[in-house]
Amino acid sequence: MQFIQADLDEYPLEQNEYDIVVVMRFIKRGLIPDLRAAVRPGGRLIYEAYNLHALAQHPDLDPEQTFRIGELLGYFADWRILYQTTTNGVSRLVALKPTD
Repeated sequence: MQFIQADLDEYPLEQNEYDIVVVMRFIKRGLIPDLRAAVRPGGRLIYEAYNLHALAQHPDLDPEQTFRIGELLGYFADWRILYQTTTNGVSRLVALKPTD
C-alpha cells in the first residue's frame, strides 16, 4: 500500500490508478473530471470542502472556493453515494465508483 500526499495543482493523476482519493478543503472545478478518472472502478472518493453556508461564518472566504448546496453531490450523481452531508458550512461526500 502506498500513500501519496500531493498538491493537485501540480501532481499528475493517472487514470484508474487509485483505490481511494481524498480531497480536503480544496476546490478546483476543472480538476473534478481528472479526480473521477483517477479512481479505479470499485474505488472510493472522499471529499470535504466548504459550501456557501460557510460564508456566514467565514466572510473572508472566496465564494468561488465554496460549493453550492448539492453541487458536490451532482458531480458524482452517477456513482454509488455511501455518505453525503452538508452541515455547518461543509459539504462531505464518500462515493464508490461504478465497476461497469
